[in-house]
Amino acid sequence: MVHISTAFWYIFGLRLTHINIGANNSTIDSHSGNGFDISYGGSIVWENGICGAFDFSYGQADIDNETANNYGGDLKLGYKYRDIALYAIGSGIEQSYLNTNGSGFGYGGGVEYTPFKHIGFGLDYKTYSMTSSKKEYDFEVAKAYLKILF
Repeated sequence: MVHISTAFWYIFGLRLTHINIGANNSTIDSHSGNGFDISYGGSIVWENGICGAFDFSYGQADIDNETANNYGGDLKLGYKYRDIALYAIGSGIEQSYLNTNGSGFGYGGGVEYTPFKHIGFGLDYKTYSMTSSKKEYDFEVAKAYLKILF
């Protein structure tokens, strides 16, 4: 099993390459609030400029004095030219808010600027269609983050 996993990562060139730390603005239905987000993941840029990435994240936001906790994963695909990358995002999330758990899939986009070898900056926007035991609802999150590369 270890050899299959190692072979997969080697073939696609993906490896753990970064940690993101940022601030977010989250909206559930028409209620919004601010919070923080931390994620880690891997990325690759091929010779033709096409780039891909995966991220696993935890985010928290204070929405109407209630805490929303978000656990998710993103797949990103885009194009990088010099220090700027534009990408589309496909995402899944698990959320805890108002004593209920919801989950959903979403999409979005983002841009990253990496002017230094180990430091970058990014902006993401994602929208989700969520389902919980109580209701279906929309969840949106916009975040700005500092990217630490290694």
